[in-house]
Amino acid sequence: MNNEKGQALITVLLVSLIFTVLGLTIVAASINSNQRTGVRIDDIELTTEATRTLNEAIAIFSSKVYNDIDLSEPNLLNGDLDNILLATIKAELEDKYSTNLLIEDITATEDYGSIDKTKYLTRIFRFSYTNQNTDGADITKTVSRVVYLAPTPSFLKYAIGSGPEGEVYLNGAAEIVGDLFGGTIYTADKAWFTDFYGRRNNETLLPRIIPSSNNIGGNVFYRNEQENSLTISEDAENFFDEPKPAVIKDTADFINVNFENTLAQIFNEITGSNNFVGSDFTSKSAISNVVDELSQDSSVEEIDYCEETSPIGAQTAKAYIYNSNIIQGDNCNPFLKNSWFIINGDLQIPRDTEIPGNVIVTGDLIIQGNEFDNSLSNNETETEEDDNIYFNSTIYVMGKTSITNTNIKRLNSNPSSKLILLTKGKLSINRINEFSSSKNIEPLDAFFYTDTEAELYGVASLFEINGGLFANKKLTVNSIRQNSFSIRTDDIKSVIEPVIAQRNNDSRFYVEHDRSVLLDPDRLNSLPRVDRYQLLYDQVIVKNGNVNN
Repeated sequence: MNNEKGQALITVLLVSLIFTVLGLTIVAASINSNQRTGVRIDDIELTTEATRTLNEAIAIFSSKVYNDIDLSEPNLLNGDLDNILLATIKAELEDKYSTNLLIEDITATEDYGSIDKTKYLTRIFRFSYTNQNTDGADITKTVSRVVYLAPTPSFLKYAIGSGPEGEVYLNGAAEIVGDLFGGTIYTADKAWFTDFYGRRNNETLLPRIIPSSNNIGGNVFYRNEQENSLTISEDAENFFDEPKPAVIKDTADFINVNFENTLAQIFNEITGSNNFVGSDFTSKSAISNVVDELSQDSSVEEIDYCEETSPIGAQTAKAYIYNSNIIQGDNCNPFLKNSWFIINGDLQIPRDTEIPGNVIVTGDLIIQGNEFDNSLSNNETETEEDDNIYFNSTIYVMGKTSITNTNIKRLNSNPSSKLILLTKGKLSINRINEFSSSKNIEPLDAFFYTDTEAELYGVASLFEINGGLFANKKLTVNSIRQNSFSIRTDDIKSVIEPVIAQRNNDSRFYVEHDRSVLLDPDRLNSLPRVDRYQLLYDQVIVKNGNVNN
């Protein structure tokens, strides 16, 4: 009996010990969990605070750069830009944020193109801000962001859009990779087209705005609000297909294209003088007089045509005035490669032509391939647009521009080659890849800009633009989603698929923004002249430091 009592006591003590150990384990686990939660909260708060401070410093920097630096000043490349203006702004910020803020000039580094700072105004900075927890866990966070200062007009940073007082109409299922900008923006789920039976429309899906593969873009910026237009208070689902973009009411300064001032500066650079001003380029007769004056300069030559075998010394002049209205094949290449090519009148560029240099057209421009073979029977379709024109150039057109039945491709398949086309008058791009399958086409490698209006139809035609599209006053895009058509027909409406079937098809109007043009040093001297920087920003990068309890 006594032995049994002893065993009961041992059992009670053993059970008590087990529950005590279990309780202490639970308490310890709870304490560790609380500590980990506290560390996680500290980590999030530290990252948020560091990001906020970094963006605040970048916002101050951006404002000072825009307001304090005039790119028309003559001595910027002689040291004033880096040693005085930017150095002053940088010092003020580093004083304000002490040693936590680091601003590195990475313009000349290999990773960013080794840009020569004595020749070009482009600047690239990496901003880094380090934040350390002073209460609790030992945590350090460093956030960084790359900021680009580009001496270019604002339209080049958008995939598609209009000027601040312009209008954008996206009728139907256009797909935009990058940012959209417009003064007033309207969208609809109906696309318009013109066929044998007149101007008609067809139901389709809403447009889609998405970011690039490296998560840049995918936003919509607008300035003005009108009845039925996009506003920040409206639900984006009423205006755009999935995924819904961020909608931002923009108030930043917009740097416009000034054709007249740009041409005046180009002519002054050619002649090494200051004889030309913007008002010299405001009418056809005035421009003609200016070209006549330019022809008297010793650095300029006139040619009547490009011989099949151009002279070896053809690239001696700073500019050539071309007294013909057509450039064909590659005969003009020796004149185009290193000099401005000026056409005093209209210009036509047919298929299978190479344009390896910069061109100024004082009249209208026509870029045209052959039309598709209309003799094909209804059960036959051509598989692709086979007329190509090859560019690596910037072209200014003081009149209107028409592009028809052709592919615009990179010269020599060089990734840096592209066309930047700026036209003062209306821009018309039509009958591109008409009735073609979306699987068989190549992109138009180009930026298109018009100072007035552009209206494009991605219904029977098929557009894939690698670059951008911008109409200062009014841009209208009509598009459906459809991979291919069973037949070529004059009754387009009869071969458009129903909306439910379009959901899984490709858009017939696709634009993907090409940001590289903003940082290409070889192209900057041909782009429109501006007197203010525009600023671009990469994504914020977060790096972890110490994380100790």
